[in-house]
Amino acid sequence: MNTKYDDIIDLALISIEDYHLNDVARNSPDKFRIILEGFLIRGLPNFDNCVKDLSDRDDLTKSFNFELDDMEKSILADYTVLAWLDKEINDVRQI
Repeated sequence: MNTKYDDIIDLALISIEDYHLNDVARNSPDKFRIILEGFLIRGLPNFDNCVKDLSDRDDLTKSFNFELDDMEKSILADYTVLAWLDKEINDVRQI
């Protein structure tokens, strides 16, 4: 069974508290998922020692073409959070 992007995004959301994202989730769930998928895709290259080919994915079905184990999902969730955090830090620096 293929791993869906949502499986990883749901894990990442455990670590993210962002009132702006919460508003987007309430008002536009589709836009919310697009934003989070962007953080996921942006974080993928950081998992450079993964034994699976993370470029083997289907962006139309929003899934990888293989099953990730729990550790791999957790690592990708962490990299998703780091991509979000990088955006937050860069935003704060502009204030």
